[in-house]
Amino acid sequence: MMDASQGYHQIMLAPEDRKSVSFITFAGMFCYVAMPFGLKNAGATYQRLVDKIFCHQIGRNIEVYVDDMLVKNKEARDHVADLEETFSVLREYKLKLNPGKCAFGVQGGRFLGFMFTQRGIEANPSKIKAILDMKAPSNVNEVREEEGKHMPIYYVSKVLNGAEGRYNPIEKMALALVITSRKLRPYFRTHPVGVKTNMPLK
Repeated sequence: MMDASQGYHQIMLAPEDRKSVSFITFAGMFCYVAMPFGLKNAGATYQRLVDKIFCHQIGRNIEVYVDDMLVKNKEARDHVADLEETFSVLREYKLKLNPGKCAFGVQGGRFLGFMFTQRGIEANPSKIKAILDMKAPSNVNEVREEEGKHMPIYYVSKVLNGAEGRYNPIEKMALALVITSRKLRPYFRTHPVGVKTNMPLK
């Protein structure tokens, strides 16, 4: 697992684009010569770069997401050769790594918030700690308390714009259902959905 050093700053800006990222200080006007963080397309630009330079390796012996790289092998004996191939590409394009965030020859670890092991992708213990620490019901009354409870799994919100703010309550509820069904489409496709409301529907 490897992490690129200084992220987007490793991409140099074309001279004609530098004036577009200028900024003013008390000492005068300056402009970036390397791609700064915060630009709308910075992440997509960096991803296009790594997709292009690692095009012959992605899916075969490396996975790359922006500045995070994972060199993978089925056999330990292939790992050094695959690292050499990756390092030669990084050297060719003058990309540097952050040694403090790199781990070589490991059989698993955390990558993009997920735990990777020889068995595959597993749940990250820090993400499921609350569930693991949940106390199991110890008697019949505690089991009954858990039954029939409705708990939220997702929240959806929207600012009403223009005419939407003048909708009557039943129209606002209908709009809420439309917005929710669009945002939670996977749930609506795989589970029967019931709508509870205090609005009169007749």
